[in-house]
Amino acid sequence: MFAYLAFKVLEGRYPDELKSAYLKTPWKFDSTLGLPCLKAEVGTFKAGYGVHAATHEEAQEHAKYCHGKIYLVAPQPGEQAVVGEAGWRAEAAVCLCPLTEENAPQVAQLIMTAYEMGLPQLQGVLCWAARQVAHGAWSYAPNREHVKRFLVAIKDAEALYLAGKTCEDEGYIAAIREALIEVGNAEYLYRAGKDWPKACFSAELAEALVKTGDAKYLYLAGRDWPDERYREAIAEALVKAGNAEYLYLVGKEWPDRRYREAIAEALVKAGDAEYLCRAGKYWPDGRYREAIAEALVKSGDARALYLAGWDWPDGRYREAIAKALVRSGNAEYLYYAGKDWPDGRYCEEIAEALIRSGDVYYLYLAGKEWPDGHYSEAIVEALTSSGDAYILYLAGRDWPDGRYREAIAEALVRSGNAHSLYLAGKEWPEGRYREAIVEALVRSGDAEYLYYAG
Repeated sequence: MFAYLAFKVLEGRYPDELKSAYLKTPWKFDSTLGLPCLKAEVGTFKAGYGVHAATHEEAQEHAKYCHGKIYLVAPQPGEQAVVGEAGWRAEAAVCLCPLTEENAPQVAQLIMTAYEMGLPQLQGVLCWAARQVAHGAWSYAPNREHVKRFLVAIKDAEALYLAGKTCEDEGYIAAIREALIEVGNAEYLYRAGKDWPKACFSAELAEALVKTGDAKYLYLAGRDWPDERYREAIAEALVKAGNAEYLYLVGKEWPDRRYREAIAEALVKAGDAEYLCRAGKYWPDGRYREAIAEALVKSGDARALYLAGWDWPDGRYREAIAKALVRSGNAEYLYYAGKDWPDGRYCEEIAEALIRSGDVYYLYLAGKEWPDGHYSEAIVEALTSSGDAYILYLAGRDWPDGRYREAIAEALVRSGNAHSLYLAGKEWPEGRYREAIVEALVRSGDAEYLYYAG
């Protein structure tokens, strides 16, 4: 038996033609041990060299890009080794066997036996072994007492869940259940409540899940657990957690018999604009409350306010949403509201707020893309007043004829910006180009753009 059993990716043929997958270093067969061995060159171990091995998860990742196979290895007894949480570096190592799908249970039994003999092992390797021995009808195996002791001692949540899923012996399941409760892993407590046989479940599992306060798995338990396993304390714990994402999902997906008004109240209290907006869009009518719109307005989040105005059902939209968006002064979402909101929700104050923002890019986009019923002549006035030459050039190039005004060309000429004057002469439609543009370019005296214009 060996201490610190671990995994390594190797290439070649076991046992006499193995080599390291990365450096291609050959392993030599030791006739005394009857195993392949690899030893670092004399004097190199203290310099940081040696044979490396790790957990099964690490070895799997290594195998993906090295194209080798995974083998069970251990530090050679009597040689130096540096051990960490996820692996070790040894002065010399031995290779015990290849790891295959078929022999994985036997390899796990070997690791379990070495651990029971008091030989130190990597925690990650012990967890892998525990998950292997927990599969199948372990509670009927001849060594079931050893397996139970091992699982309870290692306390790997996934292994304990797997063991409970297949155990039908009341004497063994009590120890497994108690260990899982002690670990307190919310994911596997939820899975146990969802998947364990009736004889294996107990109310203590639900109580343990409640104690974790983990909003994700409390939500999933309320959604997926059968009625006889669900407890009102799950909803209460979820409300206490105050996680807006999962409160929203509860309101959207939990069955009516489990939903409580406190869920909506907690969502409102959380004040998260994104999930308030989603609730307003997706929650069924029996769960939606006016307080959701009020909390969204209070948040002042421009993106969420815009989305509410765009796709909330008519019975939930309120004029206060538009007013809150106007107060935000966010040019991007004011522009989107003018572009996307239906006529019954758009108001003139949105254009006024966009003008006040002074953001010339979104003023240009509004002139280019807003529907006629939303566009205001004040937008072109604000654009020309800005004197931003490049934006004036874009407006002259892209705005529809009904919105283009001669003042745009005049403002561009006044700017004297050679680059934008050159682009206007090159790209504006004939009906908008004026002789004053070339005259302004000449006055600029900019050799580069005079050259390009020529």
